[in-house]
Amino acid sequence: MKAFISLLFFCFISQCYADPSVTIRKLMNEPLTMFDWGLYQLEKFFETYPFDDLDIVRAREGQTAPRRTIESSVSYDWDRNRLIIRFYISMIKKESEKYAKDLCYSVTEKIRKSFLFDEYQLKSFAGLSRFFRHKGFSLYKDEKDRNNHITEIEKVICIDINVSFRNPDASYQLVDNLKTGIPSYKNILICESPLLGKDIYYVDGK
Repeated sequence: MKAFISLLFFCFISQCYADPSVTIRKLMNEPLTMFDWGLYQLEKFFETYPFDDLDIVRAREGQTAPRRTIESSVSYDWDRNRLIIRFYISMIKKESEKYAKDLCYSVTEKIRKSFLFDEYQLKSFAGLSRFFRHKGFSLYKDEKDRNNHITEIEKVICIDINVSFRNPDASYQLVDNLKTGIPSYKNILICESPLLGKDIYYVDGK
């Protein structure tokens, strides 16, 4: 019996002090790029970016469901070379498609007006490209090189907005909805637009 317990103890200790697996070792050796870091910073920034002036709020656990809530995420589409800032707007009741278009327009224009500037100093200080650079030093040769960096970042940024309303037949428990096949939300409209320019493209979400 003592021998068996000793064997179990030895196996437990061996597992505790085992070398990292192949996957873990690969992750340990994988460098964090400036692009990775920029995406992370951009996503964290928009997690708290306010839209209260548009009567859209962040959903908070335990609170009564507001009229409109917004969530966000940031990703990169390799095939299209698009850095996508995506917003998910949900409402407690279904609104008209025209109203959803107005909402898409308002959010898109707010982002454009907040982060697009004509002057280089403002672009560098307050534009979205600031999340994709080193702090305290620069690797750019001159001002033209820095301007090109800013322009290239802004050119690939795309704003996606998904407007939906809460399905009145759905449960508040995600597990229940998965069992019954009833979606929690129904899409009304999806819109996509480049950060630069004035175009907004709408797709019926139904």
